[in-house]
Formats: sequence, structure tokens, C-alpha cells
Amino acid sequence: AVEKRAQNLSFNEAVAKMILSLNVKKIAEISPSRDEAWVIKAKEYIAANYHTRLTVEQIAGALHVDRQYLRNLFVKYTGMSTKQYLDFYRMKRAEELLCITQNEVNVIAASVGYSDSLAFSKAFKKHYGVSPTKYRNKLLENNYEPIY
Repeated sequence: AVEKRAQNLSFNEAVAKMILSLNVKKIAEISPSRDEAWVIKAKEYIAANYHTRLTVEQIAGALHVDRQYLRNLFVKYTGMSTKQYLDFYRMKRAEELLCITQNEVNVIAASVGYSDSLAFSKAFKKHYGVSPTKYRNKLLENNYEPIY
């Protein structure tokens, strides 16, 4: 009887530990770590300012954090550097603008932070494999269904 009681206590203890660990995981998912919070703040800053000639130095400066530290956090939590994320974000916004507006490529370039439409077109082609104009033409052919 004593042995059975000890087994029950061990089982109950194991169940309690499992439940506690699940709750700790839920709390961790709800509230990001301090490091992850920097990445979230940086993403918010990028979303609010991508249309300007924003640089990684400006992002880090606005958050009062070291540029390299921020880069390392971005790599850890997104798999890409701060610069890569900024470029990715700009390309996604450009893609949306190509889909929902009839604006010229140079206007779209300026609205996502590029002062040089040639540099924008090169970056867009590198990202999507086609120029912005060809991308829009393919969208028209596919009734504006995203193609990439």
C-alpha cells in the first residue's frame, strides 16, 4: 500500500510538472523575451518609416541599441539581418503597390524608400526574378492573383 501511494505521488508530481511547464511555455509565447521585444520594436519602426531613405543605423539609433546587436537579434529571430528584413519589407510593399495601383514604377520606387528607380528595379528583379513592369504584366494576365 505504501509503494502504491508512492507511485501515485510520483505520477501526480509528474502531471503537475507537465502542466506547469505548459503554462510557462504559454506565458513565454504571450510575452516576448527582452531580446525579441527589440526585434518587434525594430519591425514596427521599419513599418512606420520604410518609405523614407531609412538605414539600419537610423533604426538602431531610434531604438538606442547597438547596430550589430540588433543585427544579431534579427538573425536569431527572423533568419535575416536587419538590412535584409528592411529590403524584404520594402519589396513586399512594392509588390502590393504594383497589385493595387497603376502608379509608375518610379513612383512606387519612391514610395518604398528608393530615390533611384533603377536601383529599385534591380532590387525588385533580384528579389522576384522579374522586373517590376513584367511582374505587373503577369499580374494583369492572372487577374491580379499573386504570382510569387
